[in-house]
Amino acid sequence: MNKWFVFTLIVCLTDCILPFILACFYPGYSHMNMVLSSLGSERSQVRTVFNIWMACLGVSFIFIGIHLFVTYKGMNPIASTILLIITISYAVFDCIISSLFSVGDSKEMVTIAEKIHGYGSAIGCTLFVFAGLLAVILVWRRNVAVGRLLLVNFILSFIVFIIFIAGENIPQDSTGVLKLMSYEGLWQRISFVFMYIPYIVLMRLES
Repeated sequence: MNKWFVFTLIVCLTDCILPFILACFYPGYSHMNMVLSSLGSERSQVRTVFNIWMACLGVSFIFIGIHLFVTYKGMNPIASTILLIITISYAVFDCIISSLFSVGDSKEMVTIAEKIHGYGSAIGCTLFVFAGLLAVILVWRRNVAVGRLLLVNFILSFIVFIIFIAGENIPQDSTGVLKLMSYEGLWQRISFVFMYIPYIVLMRLES
């Protein structure tokens, strides 16, 4: 089996599962209402472990991005180059910077560290969403069926990400659909699952 596929799968699964393990040691943490970065905040008991993992995640995605570029540049040099830029941007801005500059206890960005974390994460995650579209372009001619599935995945990823962003401004005491949309933690986790799928698929198709 392709070692890069296994490596990417392990990295993505670890990032999805680890927060649930760390939350067991963070009393009061809510997966539904709190974003992942809260695990690395100053008041978090698991701050050190989470921040170390974020740094490892960033380095891992830099290697993943480079490998995908080398693999697919012969098929579509422009798309593979843009994918590389997006992947490294996510790795640096959302992962590595997040490990160095922790989020604050509130949503308001007051300190320089909080602003660096906030803006870096916003840039990294927003770009990361569009990695799914690049994956569609890279595989469409090679495998139309998989390309269509990745296109659906990208659309869902984009919708969920928009809901996640919108949820920040929805009051917690809302009801109905708005209440469901207010669960930032839930939508953030779902969005990352959708955003990781293209990388796993690209690695799998390589083998």
